[in-house]
Amino acid sequence: MNILRENKSFRALAISAFFNKLGSSMYNLVFVSFAATMPNNKLAVGIANIIVLIPVFFTLYIGIKADETKLKRRWLILLGFVQSILFILVGLLTQTTTWLAFSIICLINIVSDIISDYRGGLELPIFQHTVKQENLIEAHSVNQFISYVCNFSGQALGVYVLTISNDNFGLVAVFNALSFFASSFILIKYKKFLLHTNVEIYQKSFVLKIKETYLGLKEVFQKSEKFTLMLLSILLINALGSGFSAIYNISFLKVPLFGLTFSQSVFILQIIMILFSIIGTISPHDYFSKLRLISIIFLDSIIIFAISLNNSLGGPQVLSMFGLAFLFYLSGKINPKINSLLMSSLPSELLARSGALLSLLFMLAMPIGNIIFTIFSLFAIQSAWLLYSICAFIVLLLTLKLTNEKE
Repeated sequence: MNILRENKSFRALAISAFFNKLGSSMYNLVFVSFAATMPNNKLAVGIANIIVLIPVFFTLYIGIKADETKLKRRWLILLGFVQSILFILVGLLTQTTTWLAFSIICLINIVSDIISDYRGGLELPIFQHTVKQENLIEAHSVNQFISYVCNFSGQALGVYVLTISNDNFGLVAVFNALSFFASSFILIKYKKFLLHTNVEIYQKSFVLKIKETYLGLKEVFQKSEKFTLMLLSILLINALGSGFSAIYNISFLKVPLFGLTFSQSVFILQIIMILFSIIGTISPHDYFSKLRLISIIFLDSIIIFAISLNNSLGGPQVLSMFGLAFLFYLSGKINPKINSLLMSSLPSELLARSGALLSLLFMLAMPIGNIIFTIFSLFAIQSAWLLYSICAFIVLLLTLKLTNEKE
């Protein structure tokens, strides 16, 4: 965490990102709660569930636009104030439960999340310009820690404010507006430190830009054919990772964790995932952080297969929980490694789009895994774990092939 104290530019970006992500995550859960107060609330909640996923599909396009923005510092600051104004409007709209108001709030939610992604892309060249290469993994670990904390605390804060205010959604919206205002205000104070290289824009088609991004990523990961195999392995691991929650949430209905209630079991599972991800993130200099990215992916695949095999055979729950803890501890190492590789190897005009392409692929893999294993779990938990074990074994073979390839 020394980088926060020593690097003023990074400190400003980190504090700004904290308020920005806090604001973005705060309203996502509250938005669904507001939908539940609507007439025909099942339809409204269904729409809300879809709405929060829509910005994912704009991720790559937004990344490209962020790369091509010349006045990054100006837009980074300005858009925080725009988000603040948008949520003041949300605060006014939540005073009524008409479908017109709900529709406008849905649109604002989409726009605000897209702006947050855009601002994140604008930060990357400044980050690259002001953070030394030897500090990249530590810096990305700090950023990932901030994301975990904001995702958890933002939603908790939103629910807490709703509870003490007797479901005053407008008050939560005001808190959101203040968080976005703070994210831009802190950048004004450190404006002179927010430097980046000049942007050169080339007229190319969208498809050509995507191809160029993919080839750039492939070159970063050691210029070999194994990039495609590594990407496939990470996608499958992400799909399997989301499958854990899908199967466990249904299995806990019949067999709760350690004899607890269903809600307590789900809560403990989420705490294990979040807590050990954070621990893995805030320890960027331990033994596992020094392993190659491929080695960490291989370890992940071994653990996933071991957990699924234990559950398929009806083994002790405690062994699976220990395995999950270690798995999510290792997951806290992967993103900082990938981001530092991108930051140290790519030109600034490819940073946001490259990160966006990876994020889009990884995020799309998660709901696919969730849906598949949810469907199988509804029929029979053991059949779901059996399918899970087969998939995990295939991923293990892929990652074994990956580690055996010559550098």
